[in-house]
Amino acid sequence: MIDISALDVLIIELPKAINNAMNLSAQSIASEESERTKGELAKSFKPKKESNNSFLIESTKPYAEFIENGRDGFSAKPGKTLRFVVNGQVIFRKSVGPAKAQPFVENSLKSATQEIQTIFHEEISKVA
Repeated sequence: MIDISALDVLIIELPKAINNAMNLSAQSIASEESERTKGELAKSFKPKKESNNSFLIESTKPYAEFIENGRDGFSAKPGKTLRFVVNGQVIFRKSVGPAKAQPFVENSLKSATQEIQTIFHEEISKVA
């Protein structure tokens, strides 16, 4: 016979356990990137809760998307130049070529997959 009171507890506690596992997993992915690479970009990743069932790993650095996905080359408008600071040195150019994608988020997710499975197993085991 099924214990209805235990089932009631499971119905209430299971979504909480899954949400907690998602939060811990998002933190794990963000942490994985920080450990795998060094620098300001790696340190900028933070998990952000979007809804009860969704987390977003985001960077506070505006250039993160261009490193993850690459970018097209571009040129300055006529009569203008592009200005960059590289290693403290100011550089001027009329144009720059495309930048190849250097995916890091997907690699971090792949690296953290086993840990994510463990997190979910542990959190659900607490209530099941």
